[in-house]
Amino acid sequence: MSPEFAQLLRDFQQKSSDTRASCYWEEKGWRRINNTFVGIFQSGKIECAGEIVERAGQVETYIYDPPPEIRRHQWAPCLFYVGIGKFRVNIISNSPRTVDAAILGVEAVLAECRHV
Repeated sequence: MSPEFAQLLRDFQQKSSDTRASCYWEEKGWRRINNTFVGIFQSGKIECAGEIVERAGQVETYIYDPPPEIRRHQWAPCLFYVGIGKFRVNIISNSPRTVDAAILGVEAVLAECRHV
């Protein structure tokens, strides 16, 4: 586990233990529209727009116009073009079951991209 991902998990766990009822996606400024969440994946200076869809207990993760850093990363072949700059993300082992896990997973990959 990369140090950046470990830090993201620690931050998430700390925030989750707070008494207020909030989710990582809310704290990161994502918006929910029915079963779709839209926002920005970011790690350091690397960021890209994203969309996460919850359907039948599954989470589908998409990014728009992936930055050059991720296109050069070892995970680049795991991005599947679905149209109009939109890519399905299949880079997270053990498919995420929550929106928070999907955001953390993509941000962990972006953190790795900063060091490539």
